[in-house]
Amino acid sequence: MKIIIAGATGNIGRKALDEALYHPDMTVVVALVRRELDVQHSKLQSVVKQDFSSYSEAELEKLNGAQGCIWALGGPLSPTEVHSTYPRAALSSFSTALAPHTPTHKIFHFILLSGALIPRTENGVLSQIPVVSTFVERGHVEQEFEAYSAAHEDWQTIIVRPSVVVAKNSWPETLLPEQFQISEEVFAAALVDFAVHGSEEGLLDNAALKAKGEKALARKHA
Repeated sequence: MKIIIAGATGNIGRKALDEALYHPDMTVVVALVRRELDVQHSKLQSVVKQDFSSYSEAELEKLNGAQGCIWALGGPLSPTEVHSTYPRAALSSFSTALAPHTPTHKIFHFILLSGALIPRTENGVLSQIPVVSTFVERGHVEQEFEAYSAAHEDWQTIIVRPSVVVAKNSWPETLLPEQFQISEEVFAAALVDFAVHGSEEGLLDNAALKAKGEKALARKHA
């Protein structure tokens, strides 16, 4: 199986990359990145690009055959275009160039990394604040992805909304209540599991992500 990971140089993307490279079902993992990775692995291929607002034919050819994408590009405070223009460009390109041509015509799984605080409705005056307006725009993007998924049988959007993703033995892991955190290992396992198997739910909160990730890890270590 071949998948794409966008943002593989970030904390979450890198954890997902590590999990995917050692997943038994994976044959090729393509990292969409701005700079080369310091990783050597027989399954790993990289597409280095600076502009994620469009995809050339050569780039799409390298992505051809992928059955899923983990979209982990950007962080909570990244510019609006990172969370709006870039995922929309991926939807436009991947839905036409990749999804109709998956091996054995399997559904293309697109896992969109979001967050627990992303709103689905306008917030009046607060929406004019730059950070809040970016969050609101991310909510709009989520809904566009959901609408496309509902209208196309060859595409499944899976929106993941974790609370706080914590590193092992970090201060957030120590201080935050259990229900407001998810470990990097568990989250990465959930992301890769969605890329491989899809999900019965299209929108998953922190609790659902922890349950899915823990089950995936249990199978891995069985």
